[in-house]
Amino acid sequence: MSQSLPSLPERAARFSWELVRTAGIFLRGKQVKVDEFTAQARWAACSSCKFLVQTSHKDFCCSHCGCHLQRAIWWASKRCPMNKWHFGQDNHGQAINSRR
Repeated sequence: MSQSLPSLPERAARFSWELVRTAGIFLRGKQVKVDEFTAQARWAACSSCKFLVQTSHKDFCCSHCGCHLQRAIWWASKRCPMNKWHFGQDNHGQAINSRR
């Protein structure tokens, strides 16, 4: 079964919002990029998710939110809309151990 991605305008709006959130984190002097452990843990969570879609030989997207995972897993501001990222940094660049 082929899963479709959100529409291009919807993905563009979400990406724009992530840029605004990332700029806010940067302006507060926080890290905008997560560490290697967090990125790998996020990828591990995504790689077993039913919303993972391979869009090209090396590119993977989330069919739920439309993000390009190879980039999204590194952004401190990014959150998984399915709450599958429970470790690393929260959307404000603060270290966390788990989400409730």
